[in-house]
Amino acid sequence: MKIVLASESPFRRRALDMLGLEYEVSPSRIDEKAIRDENPLELTRKIAEAKARKVASNYSDAVIVAGDAVAAKGSGIFEKPVNHAEAAEFLHELSGSEFQFITALVVLDSRTEKILSTVEILNITFRKLLDREIQDYIAKYPVPELRGSVRERRRLSIFRADRRQLQHRNGNTRGSPNAVSQRDGRDRLDNESICP
Repeated sequence: MKIVLASESPFRRRALDMLGLEYEVSPSRIDEKAIRDENPLELTRKIAEAKARKVASNYSDAVIVAGDAVAAKGSGIFEKPVNHAEAAEFLHELSGSEFQFITALVVLDSRTEKILSTVEILNITFRKLLDREIQDYIAKYPVPELRGSVRERRRLSIFRADRRQLQHRNGNTRGSPNAVSQRDGRDRLDNESICP
């Protein structure tokens, strides 16, 4: 059975490479903005599952691996920025603060449609960043040129904000990292560290 990575993320490729697995890459190209949830844990899981299901529709006998990640601070959910100004705004907001980096990983068997998923939470503390540091950082990434390309925007390591009230249904948002297990009919992977 072949393994298919539903992402062009260099981080996800590196994780599979470190395991020594042979795989092929088939990006999902879904409209992530069509999937919304006020809970960042659920948002990342839903997007990762949608990516896996989209790619699985092209394979009758494969294991599909997909993921998604956001940052969350207070009532804000940060996804990828669409331009330099937005990237600078988000880094200013995260500068000198504590926030969470939330990553979902989904593994789907396209033959049986069985799905395993996990959501990891990593608490992060940013030191106070100087304006010059923020500008130097965002200058490294061609944010405006990548705005129309979902594939390229995935390579950015900063996030886009979606201001919604965070509701942590499980109340389980502390720990570094912390696997969240939910009982909703899906099998869950617990206590696994997942690289974004």
